[in-house]
Amino acid sequence: MGCSYIINEIARRHGVSPEEVRAEMESAIRQGFHSQEAGAREAWAEIAPDGVQPAPEELIFRLSRAISVAKDKYGAGQVILSG
Repeated sequence: MGCSYIINEIARRHGVSPEEVRAEMESAIRQGFHSQEAGAREAWAEIAPDGVQPAPEELIFRLSRAISVAKDKYGAGQVILSG
């Protein structure tokens, strides 16, 4: 399942265009990426260690990979996302 499929499925479920979904994701990423909250800054340092704001597709990929690694390390039933 690719990022385009995920974005298209979100758009379909919400009755909007994929472009609208992507624009909303970009806005949310931008807001989070520039947050001054300590927890947000720590999370973004892990998500984007290069300090470059990721595109929606790149963020989906990175988060999916982090979840996969955590599942392998802790077991499928033990992965808990904070937030």
